[in-house]
Amino acid sequence: KNTKFRELEFAIFCIENVEAKLGVNAECVYQAFTENDVYQLIRDGVSDMHCMSDAYLSEELGQEYYQKN
Repeated sequence: KNTKFRELEFAIFCIENVEAKLGVNAECVYQAFTENDVYQLIRDGVSDMHCMSDAYLSEELGQEYYQKN
């Protein structure tokens, strides 16, 4: 798979997890997600972020969502 496809696949995965966890509209999650510090680290290839569990990443993304909204 190419890198852009993996990034998109990962973004969708994260958005769906945060949406389910917080019960927030996917569009709102997407807007917050694209400006998210945690996502930027993951996208930029910070290796230890890729090793974190789904629950951990969802929690971190959710916390950032609440801080910014």
